[in-house]
Amino acid sequence: MEELKIEKKQIKVIYNKSAGYLRGYFPLLKNIRLHDFKKFYIPKVKPHLWPQMITRSFHDLGNFQVRVVVIHNVYEARREARKSLIQKDYAIICVGGDGTLNQIANVIARSNIILGIIPSGTVNSAALALGIPINFEKALKIMLDQNVRSIDLGKANGRYFINCLGVGMDAYVVRDIERSRWKKRCGVWGYILSVFKAFLFFKGRRIFVQIGEKEKIFEVWGLIIGNMRYYAGEFILGENHPARNFFYILLLKKKKYFRYLFKLITGKLHQDKDVEVIKDSYIRFFSKEPVFYQLDGDLAGELPVTVLKEKKALRVFLPRN
Repeated sequence: MEELKIEKKQIKVIYNKSAGYLRGYFPLLKNIRLHDFKKFYIPKVKPHLWPQMITRSFHDLGNFQVRVVVIHNVYEARREARKSLIQKDYAIICVGGDGTLNQIANVIARSNIILGIIPSGTVNSAALALGIPINFEKALKIMLDQNVRSIDLGKANGRYFINCLGVGMDAYVVRDIERSRWKKRCGVWGYILSVFKAFLFFKGRRIFVQIGEKEKIFEVWGLIIGNMRYYAGEFILGENHPARNFFYILLLKKKKYFRYLFKLITGKLHQDKDVEVIKDSYIRFFSKEPVFYQLDGDLAGELPVTVLKEKKALRVFLPRN
């Protein structure tokens, strides 16, 4: 009697070797004890061995065939995700940060491919908002549990974003980092240096914003659109969650960047007297001068931009609670 051959599910692990995991944190860990070790933990297994452990764990479950691809920048992730669409893979497990996730999501959104997340970036805002721990062993357990849910995405000028969109000073910081290879290699320290540079040289531009279907126009000096509640790490924008029907939109009405930064760090930016909070699923903004915007920490282009909410656009391995 001929044995029935069971076709194995294909999983691709995309490991971004250049992701900024723990880069720049070790001097802090040696000198002060103020950090939350749930976030900045020192893994038992070094990150370059994680793909092997993922492969072994899924092989132990049976019925899975795992392939590992090592990439060296976020744009290679898009190429590999396209190959997965052609090969009809069951899932892509991303070992990387927010930028790598964004590139993969823009290819597999609205498909049957499931996204798994092993956080290894500099800030990992999307993973935190989705309840995926910054801990390899715990994150892997969620992948192996295979609980799949569909999440909402934002869409700006045809490009998806998982976590947030920013216009103004944060886009200036992202652009400054992307133009400097050594700052990118410095991880969190590169961000800090670029923020200081922004305070010295960023002048700001007037931005005109249309919210919803109404014709009311706001004149602002910066704005943040949150699809989730975290921004630039564990800084809280508000109580938004991707299961809801709206974005959490913060309009920065004056050039008070030092105060905005302090309020962001303390989790009170949305309470500032010069910040207006609006909840909506449609927003359009433009400027009379060249103004850049960023998506999930990557420079995306210049205004004008129209942003929409895409319901249940991406399938993701998530915790059961």
